[in-house]
Amino acid sequence: MYKLIGICGITIAAMIALSSVSYAPRPIPEQPEPPIDYANIIGQSLIVGIDSTELTPKEKAIFEKIKPGGVVLYSRNIESISQLKKLITDMQAISLKSSGLPLFIFMDEEPEGAYRLGIYKGVFNSGYPNWDRIEQQTKIAKDIGINVILSPVLDYPLTKNTFIKKRIPPIASIEDFTDFNDGFIQTLSRNGMLSTIKHFPGAGLLLRDPHDSTPQFSGRSLLETSLDIFQKGIDSGAQFVMTTHAVYSDIDPDNVATVSMRIVSDLLIQKMHFDGVVITDDISDMALANEKTDLTQAGMSALKAGNHMIMYSHYLEETEVTFDAIASGINTDALLRDRVKENFDKIKATKERYIPLQN
Repeated sequence: MYKLIGICGITIAAMIALSSVSYAPRPIPEQPEPPIDYANIIGQSLIVGIDSTELTPKEKAIFEKIKPGGVVLYSRNIESISQLKKLITDMQAISLKSSGLPLFIFMDEEPEGAYRLGIYKGVFNSGYPNWDRIEQQTKIAKDIGINVILSPVLDYPLTKNTFIKKRIPPIASIEDFTDFNDGFIQTLSRNGMLSTIKHFPGAGLLLRDPHDSTPQFSGRSLLETSLDIFQKGIDSGAQFVMTTHAVYSDIDPDNVATVSMRIVSDLLIQKMHFDGVVITDDISDMALANEKTDLTQAGMSALKAGNHMIMYSHYLEETEVTFDAIASGINTDALLRDRVKENFDKIKATKERYIPLQN
């Protein structure tokens, strides 16, 4: 009897002791992230063009496959305002259905420079910028469905007889030039339109047009002046920067700016603190794609250099080939794979921030 009681007493004491011990909850094993379906995100790094005023069945099929991040429109795509609005609406519907994201709709409309609709043509007729007209015309472009204007052109003619001089507004001094660009960027932003400063790090330094051949520039002092103009454009809040197909030997003597990591990643993004979207100038219709490399190689090199979007304004079927090459290349090229994922995140965030404001 006494023995039994003793045993029970020990058992009860042990239970009391055990009940006072605290135990950490068993950790829940982390669930692995689902694998990335790169086929669904590569296209956000592509800006494409189409041939005519409406999508052909073939173009529609390519759109649904590659899911491009943007479309650049040209005069060949415009028959009337109503037709253009329908074209943009149709493309946006395809994009939303296939990718869940809207398109950037880009258009070249430069004050007194290149134009497709001509919305800013004549805004300097009085010798000074007509800000009321610029604002009114920006609202018209937004109503059509355009959401990114490929301007202002920040290529102040620092080199005498530069080819770009004919595309620059009639502004005499650098100070007035930068003031106009700041006002233009602010006007676009105020009306829900995104702006693009171009052609980084400065086509106003170049004698020859990169459409025809690959120009080279050397001259540290003038280059610094050009970079200062672009820094002011960045500080004004431009959402896009377009790079150019020229060699700037003071920074990178071996590569055109488009494919130069020193110029795009190190200088523009890191040193100049540009946090927006970097896009290339057109790759499909430039000397860059003809002299040393093909369209696909040029595009992949531009992505690895740090460009977030690469532009192919012509030859949609060849752009599909580039898409396929990127999809294949990411299997063995870690840098290309990382760029595609980083670009998707950047572009998605930019669209979520800005595009809803234009609906």
